[in-house]
Amino acid sequence: MVLGATIHAPRAGEMVHEVVLAMRTRMFTGRLAQTGHAYPTWSMAVRQTAAHFFFEVDGRRARPARRAGTP
Repeated sequence: MVLGATIHAPRAGEMVHEVVLAMRTRMFTGRLAQTGHAYPTWSMAVRQTAAHFFFEVDGRRARPARRAGTP
């Protein structure tokens, strides 16, 4: 389930609503990754970020989470 996010980008205001919707509807990351979006838009970046948890996108994949204080 999407618990929150931080977006630091020039168009963050155009992307954050995707995360808010996911949080309000208790959406899981997989559902967010499958959600249709108008293309090209800045909010498409949110979909691509969610997709990284499940498969490679443009040659990149999400890094595994680490515990705080570990290198």
